[in-house]
Amino acid sequence: MVPIADAFNHSQDNHVHLETDYDVCGTCGSLSECAHDSEDSNASSVKRENWTAVEEDTCEMVCDGPILPFTEVFNTYGDRLPNAVLLARYGFSLDGNEVDVITWDLLELLRVREASDRNVTDTAVGGAKQPIIEMLKEVMSGLDDGEEWWTKSNMVYYAGDAAGCATSVDLSAGGRVQFQFRLNEEAKISHHLWLFSALLNLNCSRASDGLVPVVRRLWNLQAALEEEAPDGQEDGQGRVIDQGCAEIGNTNDWENNASAVATVTGKHKDASSGNELRSPSRRAAATELVLSEETEVVALCTSSSAGPEADSLGAALSRISRTIVRLCEDKISGMRHSELSGEELGYLVDAIPPSMSRSRMAGMEALRERSVLESCVMGWKELGKGKALSFGSSDTGK
Repeated sequence: MVPIADAFNHSQDNHVHLETDYDVCGTCGSLSECAHDSEDSNASSVKRENWTAVEEDTCEMVCDGPILPFTEVFNTYGDRLPNAVLLARYGFSLDGNEVDVITWDLLELLRVREASDRNVTDTAVGGAKQPIIEMLKEVMSGLDDGEEWWTKSNMVYYAGDAAGCATSVDLSAGGRVQFQFRLNEEAKISHHLWLFSALLNLNCSRASDGLVPVVRRLWNLQAALEEEAPDGQEDGQGRVIDQGCAEIGNTNDWENNASAVATVTGKHKDASSGNELRSPSRRAAATELVLSEETEVVALCTSSSAGPEADSLGAALSRISRTIVRLCEDKISGMRHSELSGEELGYLVDAIPPSMSRSRMAGMEALRERSVLESCVMGWKELGKGKALSFGSSDTGK
């Protein structure tokens, strides 16, 4: 750390930053070439240069914009650092830190499904097997709707372009790509995490129209469930809800996949006649899920002729819910004193003497993360029952 940098407080909206012509290795701190500069390099064969031999070893303070007189000048220790990292490295945290998130790496995501009979590295879609990361990259490229499309949900948020707190994955043919597998302070998962969970749990071997339409239909189904209205009432967007068949978690009682998906809204049509079906005895003929008067989403892999290999979108959404719940519960179980309730953890934090300010800050940060994870668990469990909870207002302003 350059001593003069300590004279400035840290802020996300910083005025200045420090630059040097030589990058510092993030692993070992070396100013010169080191073994971490190349994944294929051998540590024993790397020749290190003495940093004192550099002719101009300087560090420059650069202004990012105009600074008004009598204004406190802020530096940055990193523009994408969550509070846990700031607290561990520098002993402080920021109120309203926009990157204060909980993250997962790729191994954690794959581990949650390793006990399943499915292959978590390859998923069958369109008759061909693709590594799930390549599938994720393909879907992200095909979904060019932007942030507005993701505002249909109160449980998922648009994470934007992959930058900061991201998981970097090496694709042998396509280089490295970055994904945001994270949970924000509002207990919403990133759209990257939702997409990964969707691909991990979809199994539509007869899908002939590609990955993107499948994901779109699944996403619209979740949006419909989150806006579920009381039994027999319209929700203001042309939907009529039949709660008696909205329990997507119990698939054993479904007459077939088509009826299970279609009766989430309780308003469906006979594919041949166009007549509305409201009698349970006629659900087997339903192959379309009507989300509004203008938009129809075909229930992929749900016709009675698809066979036992095809999963309904409802069953896939139920598995997605369980995947998210498991991810959060695994995070909680890895915390210290995970056997205690949130209230009991609060008592432990209150018992820390005021003089131990950093310990109290660490305890409050752990308590906050525990609360966010538990809120996320509660919401996805409710969605798995077909009764979605809202984390905040459903009015997105769009």
